Amino acid sequence: MTAKLSNDIRNNMARGKVITTHLRTGDPNGIRTVFISNKICEMIVFPKTEFDQVSNLEESSRPSLYILLGEDENGSAQAYIGETTNGLKRLNNHKSNKLFWSKCLMFVAKDDSINKADVQYLEHRAIDIANDCARYIITNEQSGKENSLSNYQIDIMEEFFDDVRLLASFMGCPIFEKDEPR
Repeated sequence: MTAKLSNDIRNNMARGKVITTHLRTGDPNGIRTVFISNKICEMIVFPKTEFDQVSNLEESSRPSLYILLGEDENGSAQAYIGETTNGLKRLNNHKSNKLFWSKCLMFVAKDDSINKADVQYLEHRAIDIANDCARYIITNEQSGKENSLSNYQIDIMEEFFDDVRLLASFMGCPIFEKDEPR
């Protein structure tokens, strides 16, 4: 009876997570890759000033969900959420067209297992949740493309998005968290 009770308690408790951060240049404010052990989601975090160095990372050209972070002229937090099949090409365009951003969070699959439809789903989901949470001014003019995935692929992308939320929060970006009343 005790073993069953212990297993029941263990199965209903929140489990710890192991998050690995690789300081790609040795600078804690420079290019970082961050991932949760035993998960496929990997986040590349970098300041806009190090965009050219990010172009040397193989994973930065994969399909990705990305968040550009910065502030407006009043100091309010702003974000632009996007998707692309090639992170670098799209972000290179944003480097000169979206001037507000100073930092980027780019989410890719470590095993290159997500595609255009997947990142479009993630973008639509991310914009909806970020707007609902209202922690940042979301500068997107559209809410992303709502596309249809199979039921099993939606489950996979929802789990991937759970990891996106955790990693964004881990990096100090509460864009997907509701502001709790005090």
